[in-house]
Parts: sequence; structure tokens; C-alpha cells
Amino acid sequence: MTTDKIKDGEVGTTDLGARAVGSGQLKSGAVTDTELADNAVKAGKIAAGVVGTTELANNAVKAGKIAEGVVGTTELADGAVTGLKIASGTLVESLFASGSVSSRALAGGAVTTDKLGDGSVTGAKISDGSIERADLGSDVVTSRSILNGQVLKDDLADNAVDSQKIEDGAIARADYAPQSVDGAAVKDNSLTAFDLGYPDTVVIDPGPSLGVGTCVERTPSVDSSVKAGDRVVLSPPSNLEEGLMAQASYAPADGQLFVRLCNVTTTPQPTSARLWKYLAVH
Repeated sequence: MTTDKIKDGEVGTTDLGARAVGSGQLKSGAVTDTELADNAVKAGKIAAGVVGTTELANNAVKAGKIAEGVVGTTELADGAVTGLKIASGTLVESLFASGSVSSRALAGGAVTTDKLGDGSVTGAKISDGSIERADLGSDVVTSRSILNGQVLKDDLADNAVDSQKIEDGAIARADYAPQSVDGAAVKDNSLTAFDLGYPDTVVIDPGPSLGVGTCVERTPSVDSSVKAGDRVVLSPPSNLEEGLMAQASYAPADGQLFVRLCNVTTTPQPTSARLWKYLAVH
């Protein structure tokens, strides 16, 4: 029987023998997904390059199906690489963009001295009050680093202050300890009456006359610089009456002298008020 004896559309699947239809008998485009049995298409039946993204189902491509080295940066979506996807120890300096590592990314104690660049730690990076004596190198603290008035006596080592460190004229009387200045420390011919005590003058009036062997006592007022208990040295005037002598002079109270004047001659002596010099020694 020839094809011209068969009416169009009359040959069904039951009329065909097993493997009766070859590729030559198939019309182009006649085999669709409905004609294909499950798992009928194997890798060898797929032309190279014909499987695109539209042919792949979601999650169809597993790790074992991806060739080594074919996934580049263009294949990765933004944010697709998480910390779990990065092998330990594989991140090197060249992979980091400038300024990309923030303090949140640093482990506690990870920044050690060898990680710091020279001059990278400024005053703003140092916590107030955190620098201790052990942190300072030898001779690193200069006078510019010390606030005025902050060096106290306890900060000075014994014998640390020599004469070159003391400003000329800066030592006052209150700076001397009692009995600290001996004769060796005093320049020859440099002491005046003011260095020994308080010198001044005072008028002493013994009265109009003094009898033989008699004495008078006077307590003239003087400057308040004279203090009670001061020892007083009297210097008589050049015109003092002959035979008149001063004895037992001292300061019984602040601003006051005690003076005893006596006639040591064998005749009565006329007397008058005279200007005496005195030195009150504290």
C-alpha cells in the first residue's frame, strides 16, 4: 500500500508499528514539550548554547553544576556574598577599599602598636587622664608640656634646684628656714642695720637733772615694727652729758622701749631731752 492510497489524517498511533517513525518522518517543530516523555531529553540531545536563563527553573543550578572559576563579579548580585561565604583567612589588604574598615569591624584589642603608623595617634585619640608614668619615655616631658604652677615641692627630687634654676632676687625672707644662713653665706661688708633688726631714733628725756648715783626709767613710744621682747641696742647722742649712762634697754611691749638712765659721776648733772639712736633686734 502506498501513501496515495491512505486518506489524510486516517493513520493513528495504533496504526504505527514500534520505532516506525524516524527523525526523517518528523515535521520541523512538530515535537513540543507535550510530545516529550519525562526525562526523555538527555545532555547529549541539547545543542550547545541553547539553554538560557529562561530555560532554567528557579534553584535548578546547584554547586556541582557550576564549572570552577566561571562565577565572576558580574554573576554576583549586590550583597550576595555574606561573611559565611568567605573562606577564613582569604581576605587580604588589596581587597579592602580605602576607609572601608570601621571601628565596628575591629575585634577588641586588635589594633596593636605595630598596626599604628608613625605619628597616627594625636592628642584627640588619647583618652583624658589615661597616660601614666610608665607610658612616658625618658626626658619626653619638656617645660612646654607642664602647666604653670603644677610642679609642687613633692615633685622635685632632692638637690634638684641649683642656683641656676632660681631667678635672681626671687628668694625672700620667708623662704629661709630658721638658722639656715650662717656666716659663710653672708657677703663681707654687706650687712646693714636693717639686716640686723629695726633701726630708728627716739627722743629720751631724763628730766632737768640727775643727782649723784641716781637713775630714771623712761618708756618712750617708738615705731610698731618694734615687737615686745626685742633686744634693744642704744647709741647715745654726741652731746650727751658727761657721766650719764643708759642701762637695761629692751621692748616691754609692741612699739615701746624701756630705758634706764643713770648719773655715775660724783656730782649732780644737769640733763635735757636728747635724740638717741636704737636698733631693735627681733
